[in-house]
Amino acid sequence: MSGDLPPENVISISAPPIVIKLEEETNCGSNNGTSISLPMEVEEEGNSGSNGSISFEQPGNDGVLSVSKSFLGSDLLQKSASLAMPPPSSTTVKKARNLVNPGMSMVKWMKLQEERETTPTRKQIPLSEIAKHDTETDCWLVIRNCVYDVTEYLPYHPGGIPELMKGAGKDATALFNEVHRWVNFDSILRSCLLGYLKIDDGESFDESEEEVVRSSLVPLNTTVLQTSSRPHAKFFQDDSVLIFQVEAMEDDELTEDSWSVSVLNRERFLLKVILKPPDLWMAHVKLLQALQDDSITIDFQNSFRKARITIKKPSIGKWKTLGTPLQDNNLLLDSRQCQVDDFCCGTVIEKQELTHNVILLGVQTLSSSFVGVPVGFNIKLRIHETGTARKYTPVNRSIIGELSRPQMSEENRRVVYFIIKVYPDGLLTRELGLLTLSSQLEMGTVAGRYDHSFLKNCDTLALFAGGSGITPFVRIVDFLGQRSISYPVKRIMLIFFNHIEADIIWRDEWMQLADSWNVFHFFPVVSSPVSGWNGLLAE
Repeated sequence: MSGDLPPENVISISAPPIVIKLEEETNCGSNNGTSISLPMEVEEEGNSGSNGSISFEQPGNDGVLSVSKSFLGSDLLQKSASLAMPPPSSTTVKKARNLVNPGMSMVKWMKLQEERETTPTRKQIPLSEIAKHDTETDCWLVIRNCVYDVTEYLPYHPGGIPELMKGAGKDATALFNEVHRWVNFDSILRSCLLGYLKIDDGESFDESEEEVVRSSLVPLNTTVLQTSSRPHAKFFQDDSVLIFQVEAMEDDELTEDSWSVSVLNRERFLLKVILKPPDLWMAHVKLLQALQDDSITIDFQNSFRKARITIKKPSIGKWKTLGTPLQDNNLLLDSRQCQVDDFCCGTVIEKQELTHNVILLGVQTLSSSFVGVPVGFNIKLRIHETGTARKYTPVNRSIIGELSRPQMSEENRRVVYFIIKVYPDGLLTRELGLLTLSSQLEMGTVAGRYDHSFLKNCDTLALFAGGSGITPFVRIVDFLGQRSISYPVKRIMLIFFNHIEADIIWRDEWMQLADSWNVFHFFPVVSSPVSGWNGLLAE
């Protein structure tokens, strides 16, 4: 699964022959049924090693997806299981398919989007103006502070015009999140964007005895998602240190990995907090004085909703202000569109060969940075000398035992791990493959939209991965293992596709995890088996 989020269906499985029924909220695809088959070997009672095939038939008009044989193991099919992809709410809403008019399919709409040129806009539109446009011939609505004219889109909406009209002339964010918050609406409605919801700025920082920094700077080509739920920030000091305290809202579910903070070039202070994905709040300030010692310490409180960052002053004395606000200071942004350069330097402290062309790199941050990457998010790696950069999803050092926990020294110097597939002709991977211990590597620009809250209502989670595409699932599996009370997933099934057995990253570790944790089930699949392979086969 290569995207940020799984598909938007809740799927039910019953015993063989398997029938997978899609409980859809809307009609998102064609009514024409298609099928694919995967040859495989199935070991059944009384018929060991029999050859067979697994056939998936895409749902036709009856909405039923049929599978000829089970490759998930008979122990998992004794009872009806639920493969839960992100549901709209704790209760699945079942609706009949809504048939769109001929020529009004989503495929047709997306083609129209590709053909149209869009002009970036910074227009601020008040809700009072949006409320005037609430009819089928003139329909505006708001989703996550973006204002759209959806009049032309109405007949293309798979859920039907009446459903979309429920949000006409108002802020439809809550309605959208309830039904299908994982849908990439900013791509679907790209040409419909009119501007952004105008909101009174209100209180930006809590006042303290010292002057605090405010900013209304808005960069070009960046989606601003200003809301009243921005974190509260305070600035404290004595003669020798500065303390920057940030506290998120009580309903924000944060972890240590939600926070990143750096002092860049000894004078640029940058703090990023990932709130509700993909939203990111940022403090970005040029400090009043350049630092001599740019090391930082960060202390967390209140279940990681509160952080206190301490910086040493270059000289004794009080500051009248923290400094000068820079781009995006005190703004809530879409993490995927943030344009601030926040690359910080790290040192390669570990390098392992996992397969013949896959390596594990451990990169330790300097004392001037603390890098957090939430589960499901990515971060860019960059070679300073060439400027070549690419996004990677961090992993744990291992998937078993204490090595699966994030590694950190007493000085808050984190070690971030990456699985890298090295391509001989790759612009960046070839250089990464040549790195040695103590080599320098830059990290920055944390981004993503994965929201794991849907897993609280998940009974069984099926993960499909191929090769180095396993990376997002490493931390997702660990995340669920560490939060079994608040995320009571009963079954996790990892179906891992590779070319040959030797390509399976951490094969023994996955098997060990499956043996020691009854929730987790591992199914390796190869397309070119060698002698002795008794697992699943695929073309």
